[in-house]
Amino acid sequence: MFGAPPMPDVIKKLMIAVASAFVIQSLARLPGGGLTVLERFGALTPSQFASGMLWQPITRLFLHSEFGHLAGNLFVLWMFGGTVALTWGTRRFLWLFLGGGALGGVIQGLGT
Repeated sequence: MFGAPPMPDVIKKLMIAVASAFVIQSLARLPGGGLTVLERFGALTPSQFASGMLWQPITRLFLHSEFGHLAGNLFVLWMFGGTVALTWGTRRFLWLFLGGGALGGVIQGLGT
C-alpha cells in the first residue's frame, strides 16, 4: 500500500509535545551559545545521571540538538509509530515509547 501512514492521536500529540519542547529549548538559548537550563538539566549526561538526576532518561526524549535531529526523529515517529500505535493501542504504544526511551537512557547513563 502506498500513501501516508496512519496518524493516530497519540502520534499527533507526541509530535506536538516534542516539537513544542524544541521551540521552547530554542527560545531559551542564550545569545552566543551555551546550554539552556533545559539542556543542562534535561539532556542525559552520565555524570549527572550517576549523581542523582534520574529523570534524564525520560527528558532526553523531548530534547534535540538541532532541527535536523528533530526532523529525523519526528519523521521516524510518523512513519512507523502510527502503524505500531494502531496495532498495539495507545497505552501499549506509550509504554513502548517512554519505556524503551527510558531504558535506552539508563543504559546510556550507566555506560560511561
